[in-house]
Amino acid sequence: MIKSTLKLLMSFLLLISSASFASPILCDDTPENCLNSNTIPSEFYITKDGFDWVWASFVNIQFAYGGLNELKSPTFNGRNWQFAETNAELNALFLLTLADFTRTDGSIIEASTFWNTQIHGVDIENLNNKDIASVWVANDNDAKFYYDTFYVRTQAAPASIPEPSTLGILCAGLLGFTFGKRTIK
Repeated sequence: MIKSTLKLLMSFLLLISSASFASPILCDDTPENCLNSNTIPSEFYITKDGFDWVWASFVNIQFAYGGLNELKSPTFNGRNWQFAETNAELNALFLLTLADFTRTDGSIIEASTFWNTQIHGVDIENLNNKDIASVWVANDNDAKFYYDTFYVRTQAAPASIPEPSTLGILCAGLLGFTFGKRTIK
């Protein structure tokens, strides 16, 4: 009786299990609370021509305004962003337009609060005039100090996360092998 009940229960559980979708847990999606997060939510960057682009800052130097602001490096806190360095990345950088960074409601897609300790925001005119860069200048006397900074990463394939139903079937099979009736010849 117990065996048939267990078989019936297992069949029922397998019938009701369905596909599950999992995603990594991010910060609470408010940039002010995400400076120390190692992830940038997708609503704060764009994807274009095989690259993810983040509009990081309206200054292009690590320490600006007498050290008041620090622009964090692209790899800050284990993030997998980088400076645009290859020809493909640099060409794609200068093809970016304001339309690429404009949401349907007219707001701008930018992530300055993820990368700057004090100053936030971006300069739309810099993007329109192509006063943009992906490598920092050495000091604030450089004319490119006021260029907006962009970071890039190549699009990564989403991580494969096993579904709970798949893991359940695997565990049930292992339990069946472990506790199954053994016959000795």
